[in-house]
Amino acid sequence: MERVYKSENVTAAPIRVIQLLYNAWFGNLLCKQMQHFQTTSLILNAHHSSFLSPWETAVRLIPYKCQPWTTSGEGILSLPVFNHLKELPRFKHILQPIADVCIAKEQQEPVDFESFFTHTIFHECCHGIGPHTITLPNGQNSTVRLELQELHSALEEAKADIVGLWALRFLIHQDLLPKGLLKSMYVSFLAGCFRSVRFGLQEAHGKGQALHFNWLYDKGALHPDETFSVDFSKVEGAVESLSREILTIQAKGDKEAANLLLQKYSKMMPPLMGALQKLEDIQGDGVFLSPAWGGPSYTSIEIFTLDFLKPKDGFTIFQVAQAITPNIIMFLPRCVDLHQVEELSWLSSPPLEVEVEENYVHNNIKGVTAYFRLAACG
Repeated sequence: MERVYKSENVTAAPIRVIQLLYNAWFGNLLCKQMQHFQTTSLILNAHHSSFLSPWETAVRLIPYKCQPWTTSGEGILSLPVFNHLKELPRFKHILQPIADVCIAKEQQEPVDFESFFTHTIFHECCHGIGPHTITLPNGQNSTVRLELQELHSALEEAKADIVGLWALRFLIHQDLLPKGLLKSMYVSFLAGCFRSVRFGLQEAHGKGQALHFNWLYDKGALHPDETFSVDFSKVEGAVESLSREILTIQAKGDKEAANLLLQKYSKMMPPLMGALQKLEDIQGDGVFLSPAWGGPSYTSIEIFTLDFLKPKDGFTIFQVAQAITPNIIMFLPRCVDLHQVEELSWLSSPPLEVEVEENYVHNNIKGVTAYFRLAACG
């Protein structure tokens, strides 16, 4: 990025590291939107020095990207041990099978868990890289989010991924990370592109990953031949050029340039579409179900049975979700019949592991969340 856009006053962000053994609120969330809590960190303003109650913590920390950036920088709370174990099944049961289908055989071996996990850590750290508060050409102070508006989330996720990849290479060349990561991180990242794009281009992570894939393909860094391989002689330059492009757009607050970039690259081009068609039989990360409870009248029901759910009963909805993945989350009324919830876990062979938690607001229970997964995936 041009020096004119670089900050002259950089404040180091505090990093708080804890050994998290168990966290009921987030511990078993398996959907895409929760990956970055599970895997590495929460980004919170530096003045949050202590935890609130579990519910208040959840409410305030989930939408971290909506919080205003402060001059004191970010505080990064890392959860390495617990989440390292949580991400291993995701890699084994989802990313590795994707690589087996979409990555050229000669490059499948470098796809490894350490590269996948380390890059996700760098993704979170790189949300703090680049401008947030900017000065417009007319001298007015503004923010990247305010200027890019609805395009901000997709570009921010794309930035964190691609700059995270660049940062890995930088630290490897500084002998701060093992050189063995150099090739494996690019091939693992490519497999991750296919995984994230499956969530759709309406979602910020999927849109960002489509941008990455199509940019790298356009620059000759990816070679298609039924499967895909990385051209290691071109990929570093392609990653650096995309990082510079996104960071410069953010620094300028240039919504028009952001729109042109996303329109050109964040779409389902034939090479990407062909790869995704091969992945239909590979399970998804997770399904979140929040079916309609039948209107306000549910509050007058003493025991809410699953047949009250709309548009189909709870058993039918659950079986549809099982065709996608065994990792299922259901948000249900506080008075739901817990025996029926347990029965849902028996619809699989072997039965699923189920955990149910109560969700409170101001000491009042508002609903329950049930988490289902294969016991072997934990």
